[in-house]
Amino acid sequence: MTVYLDLLFLFNFFVNAFFLYILELIYRERASRLRIVAGGFAGGLLVFVFLLDYFVYFLCKLAGGLLIAGIGLKKG
Repeated sequence: MTVYLDLLFLFNFFVNAFFLYILELIYRERASRLRIVAGGFAGGLLVFVFLLDYFVYFLCKLAGGLLIAGIGLKKG
């Protein structure tokens, strides 16, 4: 089976950006389009980290979760 990395990145980028946009609408938060695009880009790049090594992927997921929790607690 052939996997094209550019299509994998683009698909993940658009899905992540779409989810961020939907969450913005659900929670009635204001987020700039640049932040949504940056979040989609970061989510798209996370797929490539998984291709390198599962342990590195796990550490990136853990760090990302802590970062999101820290930002959420800081705002509230």
